[in-house]
Amino acid sequence: MSLIFDVRLIMQKRALLVLLSFLMLAPSVRAEEAVRYYDIETIIFESLDPSARQSENWKSDINRQIPAVSIELNQPYPGAMPPDYDPKLTFKTLPSSQFQLQQEEKLLTDTRQYRILLHTAWVQPGMGPDVALPVHIQQSYLAEAPISGTLVPGQGMPAANVPLPTAPTQTRSTLDGYIKIILTRYLHADVDLVYTTGLPVNPQTATNNAATGAPASDATTAGTPIDSLTTQPAPVIYRLLESRRMRSKELHYLDHPVLGMLVLITPYEGKTPTPLRKSR
Repeated sequence: MSLIFDVRLIMQKRALLVLLSFLMLAPSVRAEEAVRYYDIETIIFESLDPSARQSENWKSDINRQIPAVSIELNQPYPGAMPPDYDPKLTFKTLPSSQFQLQQEEKLLTDTRQYRILLHTAWVQPGMGPDVALPVHIQQSYLAEAPISGTLVPGQGMPAANVPLPTAPTQTRSTLDGYIKIILTRYLHADVDLVYTTGLPVNPQTATNNAATGAPASDATTAGTPIDSLTTQPAPVIYRLLESRRMRSKELHYLDHPVLGMLVLITPYEGKTPTPLRKSR
């Protein structure tokens, strides 16, 4: 009987020692795992292949839900920042010297089949699905519209009785959207990007007549030449909408006929980048 009692007493003491050791280590473990930071790097690019634009009937207008709360890189945190977040590591852009996808950008550019719309990187805390903030991306570009194809929206023939411009005209394109990185058991990226092409360089031009109330025949006297309106093609919208589970240190490619996106997520170390693995 005494032997059984001694064995039980020894087991209880060992269990108590294990428990005490865990309690002593727990604060430091929690401190280390309280906030994990990640470097997010992305390249957003456009296919210059004309057939890509003809692969679908693209819309000239869309309805989408804008996030109630988002954040701009290098801008103040919306609302009160959690006290355990390091402000220097919370949605701050990284210098290009720390980019890990320089070679991928060069390969895309050298093919002359793609145009880089944005190459950026930032550091942010890992955030759960209830608190993750979408990063707002917004860029604007100028491009020359071709002179040999003034098309009626939705048709493939040149507009009748409309003089073609004698020189290339400039148009404006915009990239606007949100990238949200979510940390659960895995990393997830929710992407909603809208790339709009064929916008007038001066947004006032297309609405000039509507604002003055002048009929189309009086467009010249209203201050806007009629052929500057009739030869302006309707804007075309390309949308990349995808949710993807991702692994850190692995390169991911989000596909679209016109838009493409590379995403690399790596644990923040503040030193030499870790070699990456590629994944489609």
